[in-house]
Parts: sequence; structure tokens; C-alpha cells
Amino acid sequence: AAEITSYIILVIVSVIFVGLVFAASKYRLFKSLYLALFSLFLLGVMVGQFRLLTLEHAELDKPYYADVAGLVERLDLREGRASRLIVKPLEINGRIDDLPKLIRISARTEIEASVRSGSVVTFAAELRRPNGPIIPGGYNFAKAAFFEGVQAEGIAMSGVAPIANMAVAKSSPSQKILKIREAVEEVLLKNISGQAGAVSVALTVGFRNHLSSETTEALRRAGLSHLLAISGLHMGLVTAAAFVVFEFLFACFPGV
Repeated sequence: AAEITSYIILVIVSVIFVGLVFAASKYRLFKSLYLALFSLFLLGVMVGQFRLLTLEHAELDKPYYADVAGLVERLDLREGRASRLIVKPLEINGRIDDLPKLIRISARTEIEASVRSGSVVTFAAELRRPNGPIIPGGYNFAKAAFFEGVQAEGIAMSGVAPIANMAVAKSSPSQKILKIREAVEEVLLKNISGQAGAVSVALTVGFRNHLSSETTEALRRAGLSHLLAISGLHMGLVTAAAFVVFEFLFACFPGV
């Protein structure tokens, strides 16, 4: 029902938007600021509905034990805590069809040193659907996982070992961007030691796995934990937007 509703909304909004664009181009109506803003609003609704329709909705019916072989899209090694992996499954219990798009694994078991993002690995895990909010109205982990494409999560029940005899498709654009972020992470950690480097990585590329619990608690007590939640990407976008706005304003008033 949700997919049908989203499809109907997308069709209706698309028709209205195309009609407005046609009318504006024919009758020069874009001189009206309100009409232009309304058209942008409709465009935003169209993009949002299209995004919802293109997301996959497969869910697990119940938890189950699985032997997984898959491509590591992200590996967070966390000292003293469970490591986290985002894995694109290539095979689960011998099946290669109807697999979750991505699975998130928490691993307290051994992860071999050669495992990196982009490695093909095998492990055993208990898989389940992503959990919802812990308390009513709280942070909805399942909703966040839905938009991240994570359709299952679980706990590793064995070590994570690399395998080299499985074919893998070419890297996607998101994986290439991740490689760039990881390269920036490596450079920062090499040049800035200790927790200063960990904070730099968290603010620049959004990877928080290097932060110790003491540093996280200190930032929370100082009221700065929101900077980690915002991450470097969002700070960069805000900074770029502010730069463009102020540059435009200064150009409008040369005397300034």
C-alpha cells in the first residue's frame, strides 16, 4: 500500500510540476517568486518520492543463522569494543538470489589483519531485521538502516576471514568515494597522532571508530558531541553554502 501511495503521489506531483514549467515558459510566469518557490517545492517532493520508490524493501521474516560470503564495503575496527562491518552479501547459505542489499555486522570475533574495505570475506552470523527505536519516539535505527540500504543486521558467530576465489562486480561510485574517504583517513592518522587524529578524522570524513570512550564522553560533557553527529560532510556543505551566500552579498555591495 505504501508503494502504491508513493507512486500515485509521484505521478500527481510530476503532472503538476510539468504543467507549471510549461505555463511558466509560455506565459513568462516565473517573474513571480512565489510560483518559483512552489515549483522548487514540488520538485523536492518528486525527488523524495522517487527515492522512496527506488529503495528496496526486502525484510527478514525472522532471525536465522547464516554462513555469509560477501564484499566488505566498510570496516570499523574499534579497540576495546565490537568491530563493525557493512557487507554486501554475495552468497548466504549457498544462495545467490534474493539476498539483502547490505548487512551490518557487529563482530567481537577475530578479524584477520588482511581484511580491508573491498575484501571478499566469509563468516557465520545470526541475522535479523534492523531494530526499531528503543523507546517510543526515540531514534529509529530501522528507519536509518532503510535509507542506508541496510536490510539486515547481526552478530558474527565466527572469525572473519578473506577469500579470493569469488567473482566481484566492479566498484560502484559510492565505493570509490568511500576509498577516497579512507585515503584521507589514513593520511590524517599518519600525520596527527593520538586522539587529536581521531577527532580530525571524525570531523573531516565522519569516521568515529578511532575515538576512545573517554574522548567521546569529554566531547559530550563539553556540549560538542553534535559536531560528531553532523560529521565533516555536513560541515563542508554548510561552509560551502555560507561561502557562496556571503560571496554573493559582498559582490552586490562593492563598498563592503
